[in-house]
Amino acid sequence: MLEVSTTPVAAAAHPGDKVTLYVVVHANKAVAHKATLVLSAKPKAATTPTGSYALGDLTTTNKTVTVTVTVPKAMKPGKLVLTAKVAAAAADKAAPRSTTRTINVAAAPKATPATTPPATPALPATPTGAGGAGGYTPPSPAGSIQPAGVPEVALPQVAAGSPSSPAATGLSGSTTAMRDGSPDAQELTFQRVAGTQAAWLAALLVIFSVLLTQVRLVGARSVRPRAKGGHRRGRRGLFEG
Repeated sequence: MLEVSTTPVAAAAHPGDKVTLYVVVHANKAVAHKATLVLSAKPKAATTPTGSYALGDLTTTNKTVTVTVTVPKAMKPGKLVLTAKVAAAAADKAAPRSTTRTINVAAAPKATPATTPPATPALPATPTGAGGAGGYTPPSPAGSIQPAGVPEVALPQVAAGSPSSPAATGLSGSTTAMRDGSPDAQELTFQRVAGTQAAWLAALLVIFSVLLTQVRLVGARSVRPRAKGGHRRGRRGLFEG
């Protein structure tokens, strides 16, 4: 006696899908020799394996065959019935057995329209400069940060005191260059100012040293030792002329 069964299909299929299931066969009481498996589907559908599939000798141990059913692309929603039939050699006098499995076919899902990406917002128009030409003019490192197209406003002039020495004049100009220049120019100007100040300090030290030396020399000349007894006045008599 032959036995055949199939595993269920979990979900509905769509036209063009491939559905996989398993056919399990075995024999009862005796060995079935030269057994074969034949698959068919209604409506007609392609199956794998196709034709008469040789199972060999069947015993009481289950033999599993993997079966693939391809749902026709033109099939309308409905039911596709798969029939699995197993038979043995005529000498065994085992009656053929068959089983069916129903596959539910649903309508193909509608194609999702392509999503159009949102348009990129346009950048705001660049304001026209004072000369009528478009474009943005970046401020120079040492220039003004006033936007293009805006009239310049003259700032009140601040009267600066007259420098008392050439060193003060150089220091003022160097300080202005440091304020208006780039970082590299500021560093170079700072080095120059520092060198100038160091030179003036050295010159002042030399002048003070010379003046101090002269003062010491003049003091040494003015203070001379007097002759012993020279500060005493000579005695004169009353009648000495």
